[in-house]
Amino acid sequence: MSYKRLVIAVILLAIAAAALWFRAEWLVGTALRARFSPSVTLAPKPSPTSIADARGQDLDDLLVLLDLDRSFTAEGRAAFTRGVADLRTRVGEMDAPTFVMEVARLVALAGNGHTAVQLFPKYAEYGVAPVRLAWFDDGLYVIGAADAQAGLLGRRVVAIDGHPADDIPAALRPYLTGTDEHARAQGVTLLVSPALLRAVWPETDGRHLALTLADEAGGTMQTALEAGPMASADSLRWLPQAAAFTHLYGGKTAGLETRALDHQGLYLRLNAVMDDDKGPLTRQLEAVAASAPPGGWRWMVIDLRYDGGGDYTKTVDFTRRLPTLLAPDGTLWLLTGNATFSAAIVTLARAKYFAGARAHIIGQRVGDHDTFWGETGAPLVLRNTNTTVGYATGMHDWVHGCHDITRCFWLNYAFGVAAGDLSPEQEVGWRFPDFAAGRDTVMEEVRDLQEAKRGGGERAAVP
Repeated sequence: MSYKRLVIAVILLAIAAAALWFRAEWLVGTALRARFSPSVTLAPKPSPTSIADARGQDLDDLLVLLDLDRSFTAEGRAAFTRGVADLRTRVGEMDAPTFVMEVARLVALAGNGHTAVQLFPKYAEYGVAPVRLAWFDDGLYVIGAADAQAGLLGRRVVAIDGHPADDIPAALRPYLTGTDEHARAQGVTLLVSPALLRAVWPETDGRHLALTLADEAGGTMQTALEAGPMASADSLRWLPQAAAFTHLYGGKTAGLETRALDHQGLYLRLNAVMDDDKGPLTRQLEAVAASAPPGGWRWMVIDLRYDGGGDYTKTVDFTRRLPTLLAPDGTLWLLTGNATFSAAIVTLARAKYFAGARAHIIGQRVGDHDTFWGETGAPLVLRNTNTTVGYATGMHDWVHGCHDITRCFWLNYAFGVAAGDLSPEQEVGWRFPDFAAGRDTVMEEVRDLQEAKRGGGERAAVP
């Protein structure tokens, strides 16, 4: 064969291979969308003639959830159907916020964190109190406030609407999906929405948030805050000492941030598994990998504590490369919290799996079960209250591996791993005094562990 013909043959083979590849990629994408991203069709209905009629139409829409979601057990489906029938008899003149919370309670019967009413848009619709709260290891605290309430910053919340702070997670639990940890993390914003809290505590007026706060003298003080338009994070005051951490509670954020640590270390915080204004996440992670020192980092910290997820395929290459980015005797510290969720759990599992014995999980339990459901399609939106209901179509198990092709997300057969237990080897949460002083309790613990490891001390062995 002449050189010219050889070149032409190679080009034609390359074109054929490319065509097959892109065709295969298109076929895979089409199959995944058909299986795990359904369309949503709601039956046309006339304009409602009353509040009861409007709520009834929304409940008809809500029943479509059972056609979309695959996470419900048989018992859960039966309880959901009975609950919808019962709610239909009670809607009457029920106000919209209470109705939305009742819908949230029914959806929570799925027990799956992804199957949930999206409450965040309702905060802006119904108004919120001019403060922001956060749970810490030592309680519930005010960490953000409007100018007029700046004096409340840093105070511990003793009670809300007369209910002790320690009892609040259990009171909210029926309305929130997933694990107890996930519900606690997600419920903190609900605490500043008087209109929605009225469904939990009907004796409240739905307009004011009554806070009992600890004072400097060891007693308590009372304040009632009226709900208003939801302020942007930029317009609120945050604890000055904790300014570096406001992104964790609604302030400005970046999906990926890194900084050098002493003794050839790297800190990488991933707040979302998605692209941002700095470009595709895969390219950002490629740049991080390219900056590794010769022989690898002596220690790496991957902080997933406030990562609510995204598209896990954006971290698959980076997690697979972790063994080459670490020094042979290097250590990978994986930080987790109750808000670590969805694609962040996948990233955690793959990082632990590929780093092997060099990986250690420190922090709090993640926000979902070992076996959980994700993936979704077009949104299910109840037509009259404009309430969006999330649903899940694909099962995940990154602890044991997912092997049931009739339920598991098919892409996991390409990228799935059985990482084993994802519980923290050492449970550590953020303490409020540290937060207020600009210190990160969990990172300080990791620094101590790393220093002990480097020096061969007793703390080198993580329990």
